[in-house]
Amino acid sequence: MTDNRGRIGRWAPLLVVVLVVAATGAVGAVLLQQPSGDAILDNVEQRYEDAETVVGAATVTVENETTSRTATVEYVAADGNNSRVTVAGEDGRTAVVGTNGSVAWSYQPATGITQTFDNETKVEQYEQRYDREYADRVDRFEENVTVTRTGTETVDGRNAYVLAVDSENESITASGTLWVAQDDWTVLKSQTVTDNGTVTVTFTDTRFDVSVDESTFRAPDETGRLVDGAERQRYDDFAAAQSATDLSVPDLRDSYGFEGALVASYDGTTTATAIYDTDAGEVYVAVTDGDDFAGAGEGERTTIAGTEVTVASAQGGSVVYWTDGGTTTAVVTRGPPETATAVAETMLQDGR
Repeated sequence: MTDNRGRIGRWAPLLVVVLVVAATGAVGAVLLQQPSGDAILDNVEQRYEDAETVVGAATVTVENETTSRTATVEYVAADGNNSRVTVAGEDGRTAVVGTNGSVAWSYQPATGITQTFDNETKVEQYEQRYDREYADRVDRFEENVTVTRTGTETVDGRNAYVLAVDSENESITASGTLWVAQDDWTVLKSQTVTDNGTVTVTFTDTRFDVSVDESTFRAPDETGRLVDGAERQRYDDFAAAQSATDLSVPDLRDSYGFEGALVASYDGTTTATAIYDTDAGEVYVAVTDGDDFAGAGEGERTTIAGTEVTVASAQGGSVVYWTDGGTTTAVVTRGPPETATAVAETMLQDGR
């Protein structure tokens, strides 16, 4: 296989980085650029680089002294920077992200919200930024990194080499362990320990060079059937959206420009989402009979127009949500919490 930006070697081992991104990516970085002279890791690298496709599943557990969370991950990677990752949390939440090499997208079956990023300039900028950050990370781990074979163990019935990955770089506080199959150099398990906690990834299924249809990497269509049991329909007309559900589609047309609506059903719940154009950009206002937002245990509690709400933020966006009876309303934006709060205030003050 030629050594180019689209080769599977650049993306398949990166699955480890995707899975442990909440930590430091230490193990994934070692997979992608092995210390010289380590035969086991050289074989691992070659195994993934030689593959046209890598398909598999893993269980990810993130834990610290007070909390433990587990998610199931299914992933597909192929030549040409094609990949798709499905993450299902123990709380029932599911998210799917993917790219076909030029268009990146994300999909939430519970809400039906799909976001695509098809501006080639932005994709190029992201890749350039990724390349710089990846190169910096590799350089850091190449300095004073030791990879030691500490023994052998059995992982899910398979004999594995156990490798300890440590760094003497004072700026790196993480340490890692890899379990590598003795018969075919597949990574069976990884563990990263940091000051913030421990991330353990157990690969329950890894297959190489299986046939993968190109449609696997396309963004979901209007029906949203990318995930089994998920239904999704977009409406350009507000009345049509309202007639498609018993939920009250949030109506803010007097204050903002109506861009469309989504009605989605998944795992026994229904969510209706109206999309509005505001001075601060596009905002999603959703109402659901599920608990995708309620009970998340995250964010700051506050009061808006006499209603107790939760304000939460994450990288790239924020949400304000509240529950009334059996339904939860959420204002979701890519902007700061102030944007979501302003829209929520408009709704609650007007009693909408």
